Amino acid sequence: MSLLTAGFAYTLFEHAGLEPFAWHVSFFVLGLAALVCWLFAPRFGGVSAMRPVLGWSLLLLPCYVGLQLIPVPLWLLRLASPIRAQIVESLGALSGGLSVAPLSINFSSTFDHLFRILACTLTFLLVREVTARSARRQWPWMTAAPLILLGGLEAGLGFLQRAEGVDVQGTYGSKDHFAGILEMVLPLAAAYGCALFNRGEERRGPSTRDTMTGCVAFSIATAVFAAIAFSLSKMGFVACIGGLLVMGALGLSTGKLIWKKTAIVGLFVLGLLVFVWLPPPELVRSFGSLENDPTAEGRLPVWRDTVKLMRDYPVFGSGLGTYDSAFQRYQSSSVDVAFAFAHNDYLQAASELGAAGFAIAAVLMISILGRAWRAAKRTSDVNIRFLGAGCAGGMAAIFLHSLADFNLYIPANALTLAWICGMAAGLPLGSRPIFSGEPARTAIGRLASVRTSALALGLLLMLYAPVWILFDTAFKSDPEAEKRFCRFGICDTDSVVSAQAILYRGGVAAIPMPILQEALIRDANSADRWCDTGEAMVRLGDLKKADACFSNALTLGRNDPPVLLRLADYFFELHRDGKALELSARILGLTDSYDDAVFALYRKNKIAVPEILVSGLPHTPRADEAYVHSVLDTGRVRDAMVSWQVVNARAHADGLLANQYVEFLLRNQQPEMAAQAWAHYSGPRGAGYLQSTWLYNGDFELDPSGSAFDWRIDPIAGVEAAPDETIAHSGKRSLRIEFDGQSNVDFHHIAQLASVSQGTYTFEAYVKTDHLTTDQGISFRIFDPEAGGRLDVKTEQMNGTNDWTKVEQSFCVPRPTKLVEVQAIRPASWKFDNKISGTAWIDSVSLSKADGSCGGRGIMTSTASP
Repeated sequence: MSLLTAGFAYTLFEHAGLEPFAWHVSFFVLGLAALVCWLFAPRFGGVSAMRPVLGWSLLLLPCYVGLQLIPVPLWLLRLASPIRAQIVESLGALSGGLSVAPLSINFSSTFDHLFRILACTLTFLLVREVTARSARRQWPWMTAAPLILLGGLEAGLGFLQRAEGVDVQGTYGSKDHFAGILEMVLPLAAAYGCALFNRGEERRGPSTRDTMTGCVAFSIATAVFAAIAFSLSKMGFVACIGGLLVMGALGLSTGKLIWKKTAIVGLFVLGLLVFVWLPPPELVRSFGSLENDPTAEGRLPVWRDTVKLMRDYPVFGSGLGTYDSAFQRYQSSSVDVAFAFAHNDYLQAASELGAAGFAIAAVLMISILGRAWRAAKRTSDVNIRFLGAGCAGGMAAIFLHSLADFNLYIPANALTLAWICGMAAGLPLGSRPIFSGEPARTAIGRLASVRTSALALGLLLMLYAPVWILFDTAFKSDPEAEKRFCRFGICDTDSVVSAQAILYRGGVAAIPMPILQEALIRDANSADRWCDTGEAMVRLGDLKKADACFSNALTLGRNDPPVLLRLADYFFELHRDGKALELSARILGLTDSYDDAVFALYRKNKIAVPEILVSGLPHTPRADEAYVHSVLDTGRVRDAMVSWQVVNARAHADGLLANQYVEFLLRNQQPEMAAQAWAHYSGPRGAGYLQSTWLYNGDFELDPSGSAFDWRIDPIAGVEAAPDETIAHSGKRSLRIEFDGQSNVDFHHIAQLASVSQGTYTFEAYVKTDHLTTDQGISFRIFDPEAGGRLDVKTEQMNGTNDWTKVEQSFCVPRPTKLVEVQAIRPASWKFDNKISGTAWIDSVSLSKADGSCGGRGIMTSTASP
């Protein structure tokens, strides 16, 4: 048991077994533990033979995964998996093709996951054996204690992380997987405490030792529960509550004394109260956010696409561990992310194993869960009863969590479940002798077969682990050595391809064709591998085979932006611009993450702007706006004008884009074009803009848009400027300017640009004042922002209290001036009483062009009348 615990602890604390080296070291320790257990321990020391359903399903699962690895003739593959056969047949376009192929679409991935299954199977057999032996010695908790202690250590690490203000995830890289192991341990810790307090029903109460140990167990359970809550894993929290409720329900149905039932009901109610009151505020808020997330944090679209994958591999699946390769063809959402997992263990297992394999796994889990259930309900021994309830609670928790995550694909969590299943299967269901009810020879034969199978698995793992470690440390980048290792299922195609790309310094396309073809054959479902081979074919000048490769890549990666980008680049090189633009537009319609790459590809191939606007964009507002932004960044005025006109005509431009386009034209000395662009964008909202008035939003009926041709209201201390819906000269609103009387403010923070040409203009505005103090009141300034000496005029000031008064100013615009700025101002006062207070309102502001021309500058007329 010590060896088994050491191996599991090493897996757990080395990033939960996600590091391959640590995982394979655990294989070796696990195999060694099996040899020690069955070679040096007494034969048949208390373990009963398995029930046929459990035994056969336990045997069939790894055999079924092995079946996915066996090469079968192509005619048989067409019957068993038509989609897989199509992919294999497509290899014939490059060479003679394959006459046989396995059901798995990626042999090495399935082979690796086969050994994970074998490791979990051996863990199950070891724990089952030890549990049965310890149960005969009246202490079945021997196998549960290591899980409880290791779970407590993980929870303690979570508390340290919480104190440091970092994410609570223990030795894991994910809070959900951290919660996954703790939610399986929690019912065991709680059940152990309950068992200690309920020992010796013939006595009046538990012993002092049991009481102290029970308190420790409950303390660990409390710490584990708190760590799950602090991890902020929503599904982990729900799963741990579900596991406790299952355990409590089993305890309630088996208790014999009324106070015990009351205690269990209390725990049940406490669990519900804890669910409502104990979660940290962050967890509560994350639960609340689900109400506005119809995609379940992006999971629902992935699940829908996974169902499509299942339909194409209905019976035998795509191969265990091949989800990432198979899913690329079906992914239609969140295309920026390469999903290696379905975030639902049931859907992923069904897609990889098919209906046949999933049924085997389901029968195995249901039979083990049923045994735990029977142990909790039918046995008279308190320890066995509560251990059965704890196992059922742990299994229920992880089965619930698996609805929204991939915990069972995390090595440490898969081993934990196998451990719990082994405990459940090793619990005796009665006091009958081992061989009762069947001939002794048959029973002994079945026990011997279990022992032999476990020894064989242990030896296999002990041989496999050092070979893999040797390969990983010395040979994985050597193509010839890796190829020899791969004959035995130990492969690392990515390392070989990466090493060769560096060696030949020309990227993947420079790698020798035999290496690329070998990589393609191993994972023919990968669109990236087809692109690699296609680019190499282009280098060799074989465009026919290159076309075949890229056609297959498009079939397998039709929604994969990197694949589509490589295809578009290929078609541009062949001057098949129509196809390239079609693929590029598809990328822009899928995601915004590749906008820069696509637009750079357009510039590289010198695609004309009109052609891009017609064929190279998906005609969506987001893509159209992104393209206009990219054109503005180039600084080419003509291209910007063309793209803006088309996008604005499609009604795909928003205010932000319009403002940026106006600013672009102003920077490029095109004020008239900028004003016209703003007028076209504004449409009816402009209310005569550039027709009867050269000022926009003169009635202040619209909120400021941020455009240079709209009112800019900058904040300044001592002044509050905002629209006022209670007072207006015309329409429904005016602009209120309120001075607080605390400072001698130099105010010029309300302004708007206007595009003008040579000639006479008349400025008009209506002003209302209320107790506006000091000698410097409200007025307007119109000037040339580039050269104030050419044009700079002001209207009369207004202060005191006045009803709506018309302010009018006529002036000449000289030839060089193309842009004027209109400001509402209050100059700083030089007098002693200079702190201005009071309120002014402005409304009905306009700038109109008069007939005739003038040759000079300066004021022609200036009036202020009620």
